[in-house]
Amino acid sequence: MHRENVTFAASSMEIIQGLNQPSQWPAFLRHIAGLIMLTREQIGWDISFEDRRCNMGAFEIAKCVTSDDRLSSYVETGAPSWMWDFFHMERANLNGGV
Repeated sequence: MHRENVTFAASSMEIIQGLNQPSQWPAFLRHIAGLIMLTREQIGWDISFEDRRCNMGAFEIAKCVTSDDRLSSYVETGAPSWMWDFFHMERANLNGGV
Protein backbone atom coordinates (compact mmCIF):
# COMPACT_ATOMS: atom_id res chain seq x y z
CA MET A 1 0.00 0.00 0.00
CA HIS A 2 1.44 3.35 -1.04
CA ARG A 3 -0.11 6.55 0.25
CA GLU A 4 1.48 9.99 0.40
CA ASN A 5 0.88 12.86 2.81
CA VAL A 6 -1.25 10.95 5.30
CA THR A 7 -2.33 12.63 8.53
CA PHE A 8 -3.59 10.65 11.49
CA ALA A 9 -5.61 12.51 14.09
CA ALA A 10 -5.89 11.46 17.71
CA SER A 11 -8.13 12.81 20.43
CA SER A 12 -5.60 11.81 23.09
CA MET A 13 -2.25 13.52 23.59
CA GLU A 14 -1.01 10.35 25.28
CA ILE A 15 -1.32 8.41 22.02
CA ILE A 16 0.63 11.07 20.16
CA GLN A 17 3.32 11.11 22.84
CA GLY A 18 3.41 7.31 22.78
CA LEU A 19 4.01 7.32 19.02
CA ASN A 20 6.70 9.98 19.23
CA GLN A 21 8.47 8.52 22.29
CA PRO A 22 7.39 4.86 22.62
CA SER A 23 10.08 4.00 25.18
CA GLN A 24 8.54 6.51 27.61
CA TRP A 25 5.03 5.07 27.16
CA PRO A 26 5.46 1.27 27.51
CA ALA A 27 1.81 0.74 28.46
CA PHE A 28 0.73 1.99 25.03
CA LEU A 29 3.30 0.03 23.04
CA ARG A 30 1.13 -3.06 22.59
CA HIS A 31 -1.70 -0.89 21.24
CA ILE A 32 0.34 1.30 18.90
CA ALA A 33 3.12 -1.05 17.74
CA GLY A 34 1.35 -1.76 14.44
CA LEU A 35 0.95 1.93 13.68
CA ILE A 36 4.59 2.59 14.54
CA MET A 37 5.71 -0.16 12.15
CA LEU A 38 3.38 1.05 9.39
CA THR A 39 4.44 4.69 9.58
CA ARG A 40 8.11 4.37 10.47
CA GLU A 41 9.48 4.62 6.92
CA GLN A 42 6.75 6.79 5.41
CA ILE A 43 7.55 10.28 4.19
CA GLY A 44 4.89 12.93 4.67
CA TRP A 45 2.92 10.97 7.28
CA ASP A 46 2.17 12.69 10.56
CA ILE A 47 -0.16 12.68 13.53
CA SER A 48 -1.90 15.62 15.13
CA PHE A 49 -4.22 16.26 18.03
CA GLU A 50 -7.85 16.92 17.22
CA ASP A 51 -10.65 17.39 19.70
CA ARG A 52 -13.20 14.59 19.31
CA ARG A 53 -15.97 17.15 18.73
CA CYS A 54 -14.19 18.36 15.59
CA ASN A 55 -14.37 14.98 13.90
CA MET A 56 -17.47 13.19 15.14
CA GLY A 57 -17.71 11.13 11.96
CA ALA A 58 -14.38 9.46 12.65
CA PHE A 59 -15.36 8.97 16.28
CA GLU A 60 -18.64 7.27 15.31
CA ILE A 61 -16.85 4.97 12.84
CA ALA A 62 -14.21 4.06 15.44
CA LYS A 63 -16.92 3.39 18.02
CA CYS A 64 -18.73 1.15 15.55
CA VAL A 65 -15.57 -0.75 14.62
CA THR A 66 -14.59 -1.41 18.22
CA SER A 67 -18.01 -2.13 19.70
CA ASP A 68 -19.60 -4.02 16.79
CA ASP A 69 -16.39 -5.71 15.54
CA ARG A 70 -16.80 -4.22 12.05
CA LEU A 71 -13.30 -4.51 10.70
CA SER A 72 -13.84 -3.45 7.07
CA SER A 73 -11.71 -0.53 5.96
CA TYR A 74 -13.72 2.67 5.66
CA VAL A 75 -10.59 4.36 4.32
CA GLU A 76 -10.64 2.14 1.25
CA THR A 77 -14.39 1.73 0.76
CA GLY A 78 -15.70 5.16 1.75
CA ALA A 79 -18.17 6.13 4.42
CA PRO A 80 -20.70 3.48 5.43
CA SER A 81 -24.19 4.09 4.06
CA TRP A 82 -25.62 4.55 7.56
CA MET A 83 -23.44 7.67 7.94
CA TRP A 84 -24.14 9.44 4.62
CA ASP A 85 -26.67 11.83 6.17
CA PHE A 86 -24.32 12.50 9.09
CA PHE A 87 -21.44 13.45 6.78
CA HIS A 88 -23.73 15.52 4.55
CA MET A 89 -24.87 17.57 7.56
CA GLU A 90 -21.29 17.87 8.85
CA ARG A 91 -20.12 19.12 5.44
CA ALA A 92 -22.99 21.63 5.29
CA ASN A 93 -22.08 22.95 8.75
CA LEU A 94 -18.45 23.42 7.67
CA ASN A 95 -19.61 25.35 4.61
CA GLY A 96 -21.73 27.72 6.67
CA GLY A 97 -24.98 25.82 6.24
CA VAL A 98 -24.83 25.76 2.43
